[in-house]
Formats: sequence, structure tokens, C-alpha cells
Amino acid sequence: MQRKSSICACQANLLVLVAAEAYAPTPKKLGLPKFSKATYEVFPWGVNDPVEAAQRKAERHGQTEAELPLSYGRETVKELGDTLASPAGWHTLPVSADPSVEESDRAAMGDSFWRTTNTTWGNNIFAHENWDGRNTWMYNRRPEGSIEAPTDITLTPSVKFSYPYAPNPADTEEDLMAEAQSHIDATVTQLFYTSNMAHDLFYRYGFTEAAGNFQQYNFGRGGAEGDAVIANAQDGSRFNNANFMTPPDGQNGYVHAVVLMFRMRLDGSPVQSLPDVPLEYGISLP
Repeated sequence: MQRKSSICACQANLLVLVAAEAYAPTPKKLGLPKFSKATYEVFPWGVNDPVEAAQRKAERHGQTEAELPLSYGRETVKELGDTLASPAGWHTLPVSADPSVEESDRAAMGDSFWRTTNTTWGNNIFAHENWDGRNTWMYNRRPEGSIEAPTDITLTPSVKFSYPYAPNPADTEEDLMAEAQSHIDATVTQLFYTSNMAHDLFYRYGFTEAAGNFQQYNFGRGGAEGDAVIANAQDGSRFNNANFMTPPDGQNGYVHAVVLMFRMRLDGSPVQSLPDVPLEYGISLP
């Protein structure tokens, strides 16, 4: 069955959280975990590229410097925490729905239903590098966030994803890839954040479990499960392009985000290592 949502020409940068209870009621009596929201140092939702992010931030802070580094536009933002679209947050999923948990390890976890990770792995998105452009992805590199103690003792520790991002121009494809790979943790974090924001926004527009969206666990709200998005950062199978593979409901979608090199050929100042993501992922628009 082809996935198709009821979304009509929504823009990915319009974060309009309209009520969507008619599509998917809030899950009841599921024993949802209490969790602290993670934080991410990223280019925030609503900007099209790092240059725009830097310009907007400079305007807010009265910064008049002629040239700002690309990293200037990054900000520390919190996990969205949309309890309708992602009731367990972005980093928590059931043990039984986690493909990284071996059968031999499940017994050791006892009666634990939920598993919270400190990496870019959750119920909606599995994000990681894919430098070799390979089809295997389970054990690809992912950033591990730093654990921060919660101020509320009833919550679990939160996770901070903060990594340097200071790209430099490169003259060759080999140098460009090496430069991009040196910022891989920042890139994967950005891809994870942006993809989860898209998931939650599209959910509010009607791309729910029953409409065939992408989640490992569907909270008893219909649709097929076990199909989180597999998000490949710096995908080595191609350059200057990105695509999303949309299989039938119940199968993982794949996003291939790439390294952009076309500006290197034009002016020697490439925008490197940013997730160029087709954010209409998995949606058939009329």
C-alpha cells in the first residue's frame, strides 16, 4: 500500500501546531515514560540555510560584522516535546521495537518496556553517517550526547548534543570529504533534529499512524509499525542531491542526505556537510 497523507501543500517551515485529535487521539493508559527533553546545538527550524541563520541571529543581536562564520547561526534548542505526535519523545522507544537490541539482551532488561538512548536513535528516526554509501546501517557511527542531571528528580537525565561545526573551503573532492567528515557529529545531530521536527509537523497536518507515517511503535493508533526513517548523513553514494525512498507502510523509509560540492566548483566556498533533506518525506501531495 502506498503511503498518502491528507496534507495539502504545507510548507516545511510553517510550524503550525493545529489540533489533530480527530486524526489520532492521545494514547491512553500506555504507561508513557517521564523524560527530560534533550537539547541540540543546530541551525534552528525555520531557516533555509546557514547563511540565513547567521543573518537572522545577527539582526536579533545587533551584530554588524560583515562576514560571519557559518557556525554563528547555530543555537541550542530543546526537543520539541509534542505529546501528540511523539508521546515518548524523540529518543525513547519500546525495547521490543528496537532493532538494535539483540534477543539475548532483552532477557537481561527484565520487564522494562521503554528504552531511552543517548544517541540519534529513537521512535521516529535512526540517524547516522553513511560515508561508504552502503545499505547496512545498524552499527554506523552516531554521536553520543553528554548526560545532564535533571532538576526534577522524577525525570530521567537529559542529553545534550553539542559539537563543533566550522567548515573550511576545500579545493578537491577528497579534501572536501575529509573536511565534512570532521564535523560528522554536528551533521548527524542536525539531520536527527530536522527530521524529527518534520515528523511532528506533518503529524499535526494528518500524516499519522493510520495514514501510514514512519514510526517504530504506533501507540495503538493504527497503521503498520516497525518503520522509522533511516536517515543517512553524508551519504557517499552520491553528491549534490538528496532523495527519500518511500516503501509501503510497515517498511522503513530511507533518506539520503549528502555533501554539497557544486559551490566549490563555482566560487571555492562550499557549504559543506549540511543535511540536504527532502522534507516532504514519504508524503504524496496532490
